[in-house]
Amino acid sequence: MLIFQESTINIMISPQKARLQTIKFSSLSSLKPDYYFIQGYFMGLACSPELIVPSVWMEDLFGDITLENEEQMQAVLQIYTSQMDDVMEMKIKLPAKCVLSKTDFATSLAPASALPNWCLGMIKALDFIDVQVLSDRNRDDLLFIKETLTAFSCIKNAKKIFSKRSEDYQLEGHRMKRLLTTLIADFIHEMRFSETQESAQPEENKIDEQAFREITQIIMHQSDDNACRLLEEMISFQVSQLGPDFEKHNKGHMWLNPEIRPYMVLRARRAQINFEKGLIDPAINELQALIELNPNDNQANRYPLVNYLIIKQRWSEVEGLLNLYEERSTFMLAAQALMLFAQSGDSKESKLIKKQLKKANKHLEKYLTGQIKIPKQTPQAYQAGDKSEALTYINLAGKETWRAVDGALFWLRRK
Repeated sequence: MLIFQESTINIMISPQKARLQTIKFSSLSSLKPDYYFIQGYFMGLACSPELIVPSVWMEDLFGDITLENEEQMQAVLQIYTSQMDDVMEMKIKLPAKCVLSKTDFATSLAPASALPNWCLGMIKALDFIDVQVLSDRNRDDLLFIKETLTAFSCIKNAKKIFSKRSEDYQLEGHRMKRLLTTLIADFIHEMRFSETQESAQPEENKIDEQAFREITQIIMHQSDDNACRLLEEMISFQVSQLGPDFEKHNKGHMWLNPEIRPYMVLRARRAQINFEKGLIDPAINELQALIELNPNDNQANRYPLVNYLIIKQRWSEVEGLLNLYEERSTFMLAAQALMLFAQSGDSKESKLIKKQLKKANKHLEKYLTGQIKIPKQTPQAYQAGDKSEALTYINLAGKETWRAVDGALFWLRRK
């Protein structure tokens, strides 16, 4: 299934935290792959000419999964996405600890060492490649890559394989280690981007990736009639692929199924377009439906929703949403401040929340009141308290929300 970008609001976790959460996630699974095995596995997935969807590789890599929290799943997918992005830019590299010592060759290939585990992970993912559709050249390349990776999986295999290529197996091993990233990069290029490989695959299995990227760009960045038509077609396509009862079976935890995420993203985009067209009530209905399907709201649909509700002066629903999530984020503090000001004016309680809002993000007031010019480019991700967070709030109808409450912007500037 084709995967869209997963959210219009991208809250990234740090690489260090992603690593720790991924290790924890693995420890709770039945197969318990090592972190380097996971990284090698993702490199192997990147070699496949066909997309392997997360629901397939998750089970293959981890086996049965016990999920403690959704941040662990997010961490795994963030590392996977980062690996895929690096491959698209042909940034092929092994983890820093995947070394082959010149003084202690055997220890570098000992069980549980970084290099052997990374290679074993890549070998496992390469098994997804259907050799029947490969050209003879690509088939030979695949076998050579697998043999080389197998050689690095343990000292016994290194002696057996590298000794066939050279009298000095260690010297050959070091030579192949230096060439490994180049071999992988060349293999990925042949498998995914070369015209030779495309012609070897059955016509019905081809995907026009360029056309798909163009459609995605239109849907996610335009809102004219053509974009709306494409959006509705893609939503219908997702529904047909997921089956008639997918909402019923996944309601309450929709985001945990990676195959459903494109559908969720498309519906959130539909809400955004409806708002841009002045169809605020349909936008509200769409976002409320998405939150009902996935109350954990990994997409952060509550942030535009609470703003749309304020614009429509639907204060009881604003209060209900604030009570449902009870968070002290800039987005929800702004909503609470506006609600209290609309209901009780410059009261002690509203001033307290306003103070907390300014402390949470010192940049927001300046953007809202025009003291700082809003840049044209919208940030793709944000950090709490940063300018990027303030700009993300503005992008979610922030100014329109404050203008909808009489006197709110003047009140915000007052101490």
